[in-house]
Amino acid sequence: MKSVKDHTKSQTESRSTALYDYLAYYELAFSFRDIPREVTCFKQLFTKYAKLPVTRVLELACGPSQYLG
Repeated sequence: MKSVKDHTKSQTESRSTALYDYLAYYELAFSFRDIPREVTCFKQLFTKYAKLPVTRVLELACGPSQYLG
């Protein structure tokens, strides 16, 4: 018999796996984005507001990592 913890883990894993079955929908939902323009905006904000030089940025949950291109 599965424990509550095992059951919850199993549900979470199957949900996250299911998300990757529909990548085309993700691409469609976020295809309007202008990544070069967003990067320019980030750079301007860093220059204006950062107290120290920004040389690296960690973006959590960045999808297909389009900023790395």
